[in-house]
Amino acid sequence: MLIHMQAEHDTQARILRALRFRPKGMTITDAAKQIGATRSAVSKHLEILRIAGKVDVRQSGNAKVYSLARRIPMSAFLCFTKNLIPILDGQQRIVQANDQCLRHLRRTKDELIGLTIDEAALPVVSTPEALMVIGGLEREQVIADIPDRRAYDILIREIAGLRRE
Repeated sequence: MLIHMQAEHDTQARILRALRFRPKGMTITDAAKQIGATRSAVSKHLEILRIAGKVDVRQSGNAKVYSLARRIPMSAFLCFTKNLIPILDGQQRIVQANDQCLRHLRRTKDELIGLTIDEAALPVVSTPEALMVIGGLEREQVIADIPDRRAYDILIREIAGLRRE
């Protein structure tokens, strides 16, 4: 099992290395030829890399063209921002909060994760006005204008199957 996992990681690393030298991207067939693997293996690993946010895909005619992702992973964004950010799912349950938010609220992740925004009773965010704004959101949106003296940014994410850290 360990050897199989290492081989999968090696295949993904070879794909990423090949993509590094092709900024315009590669098709599954191109990548398979480049790294000497089957199309089905490369297709499977590219999908895993896409889900992990390491590659992007675009349609070009009948072919899918993969390239290295040029976006910042959510976890990196949460670490570097100075804003207080709780992340909610579609049921307004907290699924993540950045360290700045936890420090300011003097709470641990275990204390917040899984609570609804109302149950967490967060200052400013749990006011009736703020809850009404949050309740009216559809899909992914950032709120930066909840009326208050302090600046709170709330990132609302509907993420199916988000893993807790």
